Amino acid sequence: MKCKFIASLAIASCLAWLPAAQAQTEKKAHRESPALERFAGLAGEWVGKGMHGDMGHETRVVYKVSSAGSVVVETIDPGTDHEMITVIHPDGDSLLLTHYCMLGN
Repeated sequence: MKCKFIASLAIASCLAWLPAAQAQTEKKAHRESPALERFAGLAGEWVGKGMHGDMGHETRVVYKVSSAGSVVVETIDPGTDHEMITVIHPDGDSLLLTHYCMLGN
């Protein structure tokens, strides 16, 4: 009985450290790429004015750090017919951006 208690305590202790370890992994990924860190600093929702021809409109952009801090996902006009996504991640010393456009290009 005492052995089961100690084993349970050890498992619970390891699980308690898991969120801290994940946070460290995310921070480490950012530090390894200063350019990605700049994009990660944009995390959150941004609202501004855009132009389409002569017509002005409100534009929303959401930046989300994902995959343990290894990518930043940019979503333009989320939830609309014009939604577009760009995934930003390190590629050696540079960044690679893959854009998924509403036009399919």
